[in-house]
Order: sequence, then C-alpha cells, then structure tokens
Amino acid sequence: SPLSTDRIFDDIMQDYAQRTVTIENHPHTSRPQASIHPCQHGAAMKRVIEALQESNKVPSVDQYLF
Repeated sequence: SPLSTDRIFDDIMQDYAQRTVTIENHPHTSRPQASIHPCQHGAAMKRVIEALQESNKVPSVDQYLF
C-alpha cells in the first residue's frame, strides 16, 4: 500500500518538509506524492543526483517520473 503523508516526510529533511517539498496527487495515478516546489526544483534535483552519484548509483529517467 502507498506510504502515508507522514511516512513520506520521514525521508525528507525537515528544512524542506512543507516548504520546498509538499504533498500533491500524482497527475497519472492520483496517489499522493512528494513534490518539489518549481522555484527550487533544479537545485533540489541536483542535490538528489549528486547524492546518488556519491553512492555509486546512476540516476535514471524512470526514477524521476515515479
């Protein structure tokens, strides 16, 4: 079953929760998802990609979409 809103925010730094990151319904599945505010999207995604790369993981498009 999908994560609750509280569980989604468990993995988000408190500095970003309810500010840069909010919960919105996914446009295709209508399930709640974490959404990065557009004005911070580029900077936030850069940090996500850098963290993946530091862990020797390769980001892929399917991770971005869902």
